[in-house]
Amino acid sequence: DITGRTDRPSLKLKGEGKAADLRFNCDVVDLGSLYLGSEHSFEVVLENIGMIDGSYEIENSLPHLWEFSPNKGVLKAENVQAIYVRFSAVNLGEFSHCFYTRIVGQKEPLQIVMKGIIVGPTFHATSNKVYFRELSYGFDHKEKFQIVNTSDVPMIFSLRVDCDEINVEPYDNIKLKAHESVEINVSWFPKDADWIGIYQDNVLSVDVKNVGPDVLRIPVCGTVLVPKFELSADKYNCGHCFINYTRHAHSVRNSDKCVR
Repeated sequence: DITGRTDRPSLKLKGEGKAADLRFNCDVVDLGSLYLGSEHSFEVVLENIGMIDGSYEIENSLPHLWEFSPNKGVLKAENVQAIYVRFSAVNLGEFSHCFYTRIVGQKEPLQIVMKGIIVGPTFHATSNKVYFRELSYGFDHKEKFQIVNTSDVPMIFSLRVDCDEINVEPYDNIKLKAHESVEINVSWFPKDADWIGIYQDNVLSVDVKNVGPDVLRIPVCGTVLVPKFELSADKYNCGHCFINYTRHAHSVRNSDKCVR
């Protein structure tokens, strides 16, 4: 308002309102290789690099796998906030999840990507083959080996053999703690005459819970034999034999080393 003037000169004010400027200290978190069933905790840092306080909230579409603490709040200007993250590795394979953080006043959400790969527990058998060599028909034969859990998480597995005459103990729902081992006893009782011969195709399969069947296949080999007998002579001279007195003639001997 100017004295002597009837109209007022105008003053135009122009500018742009800015929301709080929040950033994570990284755009991508690569967790690398993780064991199935393991739990992981780490932290990321949320920074306010602007001049005003910022209100934020992390949107979590996978609450059964991921946990953010705190997941919302107000971050003062030129301050930082540590966000603690917990992750449960429950599904095998690679993963890549993008999480959005809504900031009051910002049109576009802030993004951070979590990625990695989940692998099954690692283990090995102390023998790559169960070899029975020669087995006597009608007798029970035993061999043993160990399965060792070489991972940092527990594992549950079961054993199967594709042969009715071969038994395994223990065989079902075997639980191994991290870096623990268990002794496996394998017995073969060839009681059926049809089994006589050489066998190299029998397989002991290891099925790991939550991983899958046939994670490891161990051959079970052996040769089933019938004991061989022969006469030491085709004639035996009993000499003089007294009446009403028994005289024994040992004319049969075992020539097969595999018979017990």
